Amino acid sequence: MPDPASSFKCILRIMQVLAGHETITITNLAMLSRMNHKRCVKHVTGLEKAGIVRIETRSNKKYVSLTTKGREYSDKLSEIGRINTSIYL
Repeated sequence: MPDPASSFKCILRIMQVLAGHETITITNLAMLSRMNHKRCVKHVTGLEKAGIVRIETRSNKKYVSLTTKGREYSDKLSEIGRINTSIYL
């Protein structure tokens, strides 16, 4: 059974990368998120099913971008991150 904390950390890293890019290939997303391609695809597919990201295929490459719902979710995650950081200062 996968570790939920590990999955959350992966999703958080993916969301942080996506927040800084209008669109990005899954390969580049995996590299910038510091995870292997297969794991990244698994998480991105789940995020697509939840309506957080959109996956488009162009020139045999898959591109990922945040949906409107995904941008809102990303903003909330950033806010939580700032609150968590300020608690420990």
